[in-house]
Amino acid sequence: MSVVSRLALGTAVLGATLVLHAQAPAAQPIPKGTNVLLGRVVEMGADSPISGAIVTLFGFFDAAGKPVARIPQGLAGASDGRSILTTADGYFVFRDLPAGRYTVGVRALGFAAISSSQVIEISDNEKPAPIPVRLWRYASIGGRVVDERGEPVVGMIVNALRRSTSGGRVVMSRAGSSVASVGITDDRGVYRIAELTPGDYAVGVLSTTTTMPVSVAGAMEPSAANVDAYSDMSLQLRGGGLSRTWGCEECWASSSDGHRFGNLVLQRLGPTMPLAPGGQPLGFASSLYPGTSSVRDATLITLGSGESRTGIDVPIRFVPTVSVSGVVTGPDGPMKHQVVRLVPPGVSLSDFDPSGIAIAVSDAQGVFTILGVTPGDYALSATFMELSQMGGVGRALSAVQPLAVGDSDITDLKLILESGAKVSGRVAFKTQSASRPTQSMQVTLGAIDPLFSRTFPALVQSDDTFRSIGHPPGRYTINATPPTGWFWQSTTLGGKPLADEIIPLGSSELTGLVITFGQATNGVFGTVTDANGVPDADALVVAFAADSTAAWRDGIFNTRRVRGVWATSKGAYEMATLAAGEYFITAVISRTPINLRDPQVLERLIAGATRITLGAEDSKNMALKSVVWTGK
Repeated sequence: MSVVSRLALGTAVLGATLVLHAQAPAAQPIPKGTNVLLGRVVEMGADSPISGAIVTLFGFFDAAGKPVARIPQGLAGASDGRSILTTADGYFVFRDLPAGRYTVGVRALGFAAISSSQVIEISDNEKPAPIPVRLWRYASIGGRVVDERGEPVVGMIVNALRRSTSGGRVVMSRAGSSVASVGITDDRGVYRIAELTPGDYAVGVLSTTTTMPVSVAGAMEPSAANVDAYSDMSLQLRGGGLSRTWGCEECWASSSDGHRFGNLVLQRLGPTMPLAPGGQPLGFASSLYPGTSSVRDATLITLGSGESRTGIDVPIRFVPTVSVSGVVTGPDGPMKHQVVRLVPPGVSLSDFDPSGIAIAVSDAQGVFTILGVTPGDYALSATFMELSQMGGVGRALSAVQPLAVGDSDITDLKLILESGAKVSGRVAFKTQSASRPTQSMQVTLGAIDPLFSRTFPALVQSDDTFRSIGHPPGRYTINATPPTGWFWQSTTLGGKPLADEIIPLGSSELTGLVITFGQATNGVFGTVTDANGVPDADALVVAFAADSTAAWRDGIFNTRRVRGVWATSKGAYEMATLAAGEYFITAVISRTPINLRDPQVLERLIAGATRITLGAEDSKNMALKSVVWTGK
């Protein structure tokens, strides 16, 4: 594999482990120099040239035009890019470059674009050698959706899904953007999902519905004459965690969509369903290939570069549905236009992706009704968050309760939203100077439980203290962005270290959280060589917490405790700002995706890893030998 060809590998490693950021152009251009960068864009595996690809070069220099001493995490702050097209043989060349460090982004039709996290090093008076940049060709999955009689189902949305572990639970979430991760069945019931990067996928039809009062649906009509009503209703619904995009065809949130039942509108992704003989709407339970509703039993399909898999048929069964209704209340009484969710097991909850979830919006009296529900076990949940314009000041309410749905309507439910536990503490600055940063800061808590995916910010006050607005019971990750020139060194609760920066919340306020920033950080750096002692530019260096209770073992990933960085074109690597503690560190080479958000993958990496200990300001030089990743 090449110096910068990391698309599907990077895609698998992104998120809490390794984020491949698109480089945002900065105002400062790459300085002039006398060096040349020669490269060639080829297809992963086949190594055939890719012509007409757009290659954009980014550099890392300070305001004076000097190369930066350390590449920032996530490759932020790159200089303004230069772009060229590859030749018929896939070659590209950049001239007049100063010595320094660079990275490239590449786009080509039929291939997944990359914004590489691997760094190219250029030295003065160095003879340019061609650097291969390999792209993953898009892969595809296809098949049919059929009903219980084997008849094709037309207009059904089929999702490509990633299976992962979150908070100890196996969940499914849609892979990538809605355009790339879905297919729609034609008149034969045939679908094809055509823009997938290599990796493991489940395929399924997800039952996704929204039930709302006619008045709410009317306010959500995205027409030019309805801008004010749309804006006002969107603001109300956003407090309950429901986000819709103006004019989005998949958002199906207008009065003209769906079935009308009295003063309710039932909207669903996919085809319009007929009514059952009894008058209730037909529906279906979410179905994953080869025909299961359990995320654990779904068959994963492994795709290589450019691979096309067919015959992945998904059966669904239409059945009469029931309704679930009740009243949602808060401390001040019934909650108007509150979002209520009915979540089946194994669904990854997101404000922006309602796939697989039944949603309802309450009316002016707080009454909600969820239509089109199939029998099964669910969690009925709701969250409400209100922030002031200053941020961090307001309130948060939540409720969750298990619900078993049978063959009859469920009525008169009472869903009571209550204030959650608050978290309070302070930030500390480890320095000999009496001065402190003046820029505003926030401490953010992210819910680990898939039923609560929202983040809850707390504004740091002028006296360095913070107090959050309240959260549902559960576990939360802590995130704090240090001021410019400072580094997050440690986190303690009640004077004891929080290695994974995770806190449990119950019904009482949690106090004594201290986040300490310093003007120095730790780091591991060195070189990677292959079995012949040659610098290995294809290596991914991985560091992950070594203690037996590390959160990644429970499917909880934190970039301060699990990190992956690519070796540079000269086989060098550097990794900084890890949380203090013990780590396994290893270097792997592979032409298949490595998912660092999979606990089983990290477990398999332990055998070839070295164990090290890092303090908050330790700097260690580690020479590593690369090992081949086989996935076993």
